[in-house]
Amino acid sequence: MTFPLHQDAAAAAVLRRTRMMLLLLLLMFSFSSFPSVTAECPEGCTCYDEVVECYEQVLDRIPDRIPQATKTLDLCYNEIRDIESLALLTELQSLDLSFNEIMDIESLAHLTELKTLNLSNNNIVEVKNRVFANLSQLQILFLHRNKIENIETGAFNNLTSLKELELDYNNIHKLDLEMFKGLTKLDELGLSNNNIKELKNGVFSNLRNLQLLYLDNNKIMEIESLAHLTELKTLYLRNNYVSELKHGAFANLSQLQILFLHRNKIENIENGAFNNLTSLKELELDYNNIHTLDLEMFKGLTKLDKLGLSNNNISEVKNGVFSNLRNLQLLFLHRNKIENIETGAFNNLTSLKELELDYNNIHTLDLEMFKGLTKLDKLYLSNNNISVLKHGAFANLSQLQILFLHRNKIENIESGTFNNLTSLKELELGYNKIYKLDLEVFKGLIKLDKLGLSNNNISEVNNGVFSNLRNVQLL
Repeated sequence: MTFPLHQDAAAAAVLRRTRMMLLLLLLMFSFSSFPSVTAECPEGCTCYDEVVECYEQVLDRIPDRIPQATKTLDLCYNEIRDIESLALLTELQSLDLSFNEIMDIESLAHLTELKTLNLSNNNIVEVKNRVFANLSQLQILFLHRNKIENIETGAFNNLTSLKELELDYNNIHKLDLEMFKGLTKLDELGLSNNNIKELKNGVFSNLRNLQLLYLDNNKIMEIESLAHLTELKTLYLRNNYVSELKHGAFANLSQLQILFLHRNKIENIENGAFNNLTSLKELELDYNNIHTLDLEMFKGLTKLDKLGLSNNNISEVKNGVFSNLRNLQLLFLHRNKIENIETGAFNNLTSLKELELDYNNIHTLDLEMFKGLTKLDKLYLSNNNISVLKHGAFANLSQLQILFLHRNKIENIESGTFNNLTSLKELELGYNKIYKLDLEVFKGLIKLDKLGLSNNNISEVNNGVFSNLRNVQLL
């Protein structure tokens, strides 16, 4: 570039200014576009952009020189007790203080921009009124695995943006009626592993958007406060003290898809208890004290695809008890005391893929016991008292791939018993009293690749008994 002589000085000045501007722009671009260590950064921490990471540094206090503009601060896995100096970091949006020794959290009231706050695994005993009063932007609050015994009324009132609140693994004994007032946007609430004995009617009345509720491992005896949770999709109530499910217990939960009630003390389920659960897909009632399955117990559960009833005291399965469950795919009835299964009991389970009846007291397989189970691919009947396998017992199970019959008292297998099991891949007959194998006993098992016959009394094997089993591996 050339200039007339009288313009040289001015042009040079312009050129210098232009170069300086370009250099400044280049520096600004480089700092804003790529992660870079900030000049102002606490010792032992990593700082880039608006993020400061100080985790696992054995810190016993909040470090000095944290940039004022920090938006994300990670201080987890330290030994911090006092957090007062955090009040100056008013730009913070995400703060992780998990796995420290914090007891007092009042100084967090100034962090008005916070969206995520993790206080899990500390020594917090009490959550005082208005401690989160100014945190109206907060969306996620983790308080699990502390020592919380008391939550003052109004503690969460102003958390109008909160979507997830975790209070699991504390020492909470009771839920006050206004504890969750104001949490109108909450969609996930964790209260498992506490000492809650009672759910007062109306305690969840403000949580109209709640979708996930965890109440496992408490001491809850009755369920009568869920009526307002009309958007609830998943409810965990495992390992509590519930002994009865009354008619209408889940009356307004038409959106509920998963209900876990195993390991309670349930003896009685009133007809109509599940009536309105028209969206339910999974119901777990295992490890209770259920004796009887009434005919209308599962009425209305037209979308159910998994039903767990194992480890109860059921002695009989009546015809019609599962008549509404046309979409059921998994049915677990193992480890009960079942002696009698009425003819037609499984007839309407046309979508069923897996049926577990092992560890019961079944003596006889009725010829039409499995009629209608045209899609069944797994059938477990081990550890029963079956003595004879009759021709036609499995006639309708052309899709069956796995059949377990070990640890029964089987002595005789009639010819043709397995004829229609053209899809069967695994047959387990070990630990029985079988003493002979007739020539055509395995006829039709063209896809079988695993056959268990160990620990029987077989003394006679007809020549050609395994001739159809070209891919089989004897176990």
